[in-house]
Amino acid sequence: MLEQKRTKNEESVQYSQNIMNIVQSFRGGIDMTITTTELKNNQSKYLALSSREDVIVTKNGRPIAKIVGVRQAEVASIESLFGILPSDIDEKEILKERALSL
Repeated sequence: MLEQKRTKNEESVQYSQNIMNIVQSFRGGIDMTITTTELKNNQSKYLALSSREDVIVTKNGRPIAKIVGVRQAEVASIESLFGILPSDIDEKEILKERALSL
């Protein structure tokens, strides 16, 4: 029984890692992956690193958090709009549309 439970847990961890790898391959790179203990021991190091790349935090082999620098989050938001917004729209029109949607 315990052996069966452990096997299912290992399969679940492997599945989570496979999903992370697929998502990362679509993004064009591999993010830094660390454990919660490593984050706790070297917090300032990983906060500084997050300004350059995403940092994935795992617990028991499963991703639980993602640390993203502020600037990276802004760039990602803007990149997600490519193809959605018309190419001739300007900043004032974007702000006006946003105000209307609130």
